[in-house]
Amino acid sequence: MGMKQDQEQIQIERFWKWAYSDLRENQFNLGLLAEFLVVRSLKGEEYPRNMEKHIDIIYRERNITVKGTKSSKEYFDGKRSILYQSLPSSVDIHCYIFCLFIAENDSTNPLITSNWKFAVMKKGEIGDRKSISWNTIEKILAMNNRKIIDYSEIRSEADKILDT
Repeated sequence: MGMKQDQEQIQIERFWKWAYSDLRENQFNLGLLAEFLVVRSLKGEEYPRNMEKHIDIIYRERNITVKGTKSSKEYFDGKRSILYQSLPSSVDIHCYIFCLFIAENDSTNPLITSNWKFAVMKKGEIGDRKSISWNTIEKILAMNNRKIIDYSEIRSEADKILDT
């Protein structure tokens, strides 16, 4: 007959759906999705996730940290800023890629890459900050004659940053 309840074999897809299906509201899942998008952009395919502390992606033998979050109605109304926290200050990090999901309304799909904006920054541009706002990121980029980019530009921008 069938397996007993305590011997049931769980399908990994069912677990993933249960644990990670909330990509819009769960900040942890949104951060993982941002990291996934960056890996696909840089490497062209998915690789098993790097689990080293504060090193999200190894690209061109360099360490990259990815931080993802979402905007909100309050952000668009000017009532709230977007903040990235827990920035690692490890000497091993070469650059940061900040990812912003533009959630203009409740039906905006985080799986559509045009609903995201990105910023690639040198470690030195961040300094000793433990957190940084999206507005500060935009200002630092402008001071360095760079800009917020789309998904299709992540790889070329990361290559430029890593080549300097």
